[in-house]
Amino acid sequence: MTKVFDMGRDELTNFLQKLDNDFNRYAYLYTVLEGNLILQNISIRLKKNFGKSLADYEHNALAIMNNDPEATVLTGKVEAAEKKCKRLRHLTKTYRPGLIKKINRKPIWITIAIVGVLSAVTALPLAIFFAIFIGYLYYMAAHANKFVSDFEKAKQQYSDLYNQLHDMLIAKESELWQKNFEKFCSIPENRKLIDQAIESTKQQLNEFNTLDFSKYSYLPSMYQDNQSVHNSLQFLLTGQAMTWQECAQLLSQREFQERQLKEAQAQRQNQAQIINNQQQMIKNQQEALANQQQIIENQQTQIYTMNEINQNIQNVNEKIKEVKNDIKRHSLIQEVQMTEMIHKQSQQIFQQQQFHREQLNEMRKSINSTASSPSYTQVSVAPVG
Repeated sequence: MTKVFDMGRDELTNFLQKLDNDFNRYAYLYTVLEGNLILQNISIRLKKNFGKSLADYEHNALAIMNNDPEATVLTGKVEAAEKKCKRLRHLTKTYRPGLIKKINRKPIWITIAIVGVLSAVTALPLAIFFAIFIGYLYYMAAHANKFVSDFEKAKQQYSDLYNQLHDMLIAKESELWQKNFEKFCSIPENRKLIDQAIESTKQQLNEFNTLDFSKYSYLPSMYQDNQSVHNSLQFLLTGQAMTWQECAQLLSQREFQERQLKEAQAQRQNQAQIINNQQQMIKNQQEALANQQQIIENQQTQIYTMNEINQNIQNVNEKIKEVKNDIKRHSLIQEVQMTEMIHKQSQQIFQQQQFHREQLNEMRKSINSTASSPSYTQVSVAPVG
C-alpha cells in the first residue's frame, strides 16, 4: 500500500501542496530555460540600446564592395543584363507582337485565297506586292515572338543576378553590424548585464535540476501525474475529501464522468452522422429515381482520436515559442514583469497537459542537453533589419 493512504488530512494536504508547487516551479523554469528567455531579453534590450540597423551600414558596405573584385564582376553582369532587358523591351514594343499575333492567327488559306482573287482581277504586280506584304507581316510576327521569349529570359537572368548582388550587400552589412554590436556588448556596463543574465540562467538551471519528483512514488501509479495531484489538493482544500481514499474516489468519479461525457459526445456525433447518412441515402435514392446517371455518393466519417501523452512536450514547446514572441513584442520588458508573465503563462501551459514523473525527468534531460551547448550562454548577435 502506498504511503498516502496512511497520511492524515493536514499531512496529505502539505504533501500534495509541495508536489503541486514544485510542479508549477518546474513549469516556470522549464519555460525560461527552454526558451533561454533571460539572455534573450537582455539581447533585445542591448540591441534596442545599440540603436543601429543594417541600413545604417549600407554606405560602408558599398564602399567595401567597390574594392571587392567579386562584387565588381557581379555588378558588371547586372548592368549588362539591365541593358539587354531595355534593348529587348524596345524591340518587343517596336514589333507590336499583340497586333502581329492577331494577323498570325488567320488561316493561311484565307491569305492564299485573297492573293488568288487579286491575281485574277488585277494586274500581276499588285498581287506580287500583296504577297510580299503578307510575307513581311509573318516575318515580323516570327521575330516579335522571339523577342518576347528572349525578353522574358533576360528579365529572369537580370533578377537572379540582382538578387545575388543584393544578398552580397546584406552579408556585408550584417558583418559590419555584428562587429560593432560585439564592441557595444564589450562595454563594461553592458558586459555586466550579460554576465548577470548568464549567472541567473545557471542558478535557475541548478534549481531546475534539484526539483525532486521521486515522492510521486508515494501515490498509486495511475495517479502519479500533475493533474491528479492538483485535483486531489483542491478536493482537500475545499473540504470535498479528508483522506486519500476519498480523493481517489473523487478522482475515479471525475474520470468516469469525463469518460461518460466523451462517450455521450461520441454517441451524439455518431447519431448525427447516421442521420446525415440516412438523409443522404434518401437523397441519393430520390436522385437515382429521377436521373439514372446520378452516382450514389460514398459517405466518409471522421474519427476523432485523442493525442498520445508524449505529444504534450511538443505542445508545450510550441506554447513556449509564443511566450518568446510575447517578450519580443514587449521589447524592453523589465525582469520582474517578465517573471510574472512567464509564471502565469507557464502554469497555464503545463496544467492543461498531463505529465507523469518519467516524462518530467526526460524533459529535464532535454534541457540539460540544450544548456550544455556553448552558444546557450551567449547573447545573440543576429542583426536587426
